[in-house]
Amino acid sequence: MAASRDILFWKMCAAGNDFVVIDNRARIVCENVSAFAQEVCKRHISVGADGLLLIEPSEKASFKMRYFNADGTEGEMCGNGARCAALFAFLTGVAGNTADIETVSGIVEAEILGSNVRIRMNPVTKKELHKKVCGVCMHY
Repeated sequence: MAASRDILFWKMCAAGNDFVVIDNRARIVCENVSAFAQEVCKRHISVGADGLLLIEPSEKASFKMRYFNADGTEGEMCGNGARCAALFAFLTGVAGNTADIETVSGIVEAEILGSNVRIRMNPVTKKELHKKVCGVCMHY
C-alpha cells in the first residue's frame, strides 16, 4: 500500500465551473497526475470538481497553470480555470493583482479587479479553429 500524505488544496468556482487548486511549486503532485486528477475530481466520493489546477513555477511568466479535466486528460487552457488560478495566486502571494500565466496554449494575462478577475486569452486563428474542429470530426 502506498503511503498517504496530506496535500493542502483550495476548492474554487468560476462561472459555474469548480476546480481543485493546488500550489504545486514544490512538486508535491508529480507522479501520475492524470490518475490523481481522476480520483480528486470524483464527485460524491472525493473532493469532486470539473478539473484540477496545478500552480507551478515558470521561467516565462508569473506562474504556470496546468489544467486537468475530471477524466484525467491535460487541457491546453481553461478560461474559468485561469480566473481561479489568478485569484489563487493573488490571494496566496504567488503573484500580484496582474499576472502572466503560462499555459500549454501560451501566455495569458490576468488582472484582479476587486472581486472580479479578467483574463485576456490568446486569439484563435481560423487555421487553429479548423484544425481543432476537423480533429474532433475525424473521431465520428
